[in-house]
Amino acid sequence: MAKQITLRQKKLKLLEKVMAAGLVKEADITAMTPADMVKLPDITTEELRLLCDMQDSVRSGSFYSFLCAE
Repeated sequence: MAKQITLRQKKLKLLEKVMAAGLVKEADITAMTPADMVKLPDITTEELRLLCDMQDSVRSGSFYSFLCAE
């Protein structure tokens, strides 16, 4: 049986993709447009939704809470 991937693991995987794309500052994340987001390699629709949530958390200063929440 396949192991279920947790939401936290999905968020960390997305963070790795964002960092691998060279986006390593908060301003880089908040400046991303939808067109920029879909250019990320192997991005899924679920990850696009999480990326929007990530942007909101960075803007509100609650990025750590975003990563830790399940």
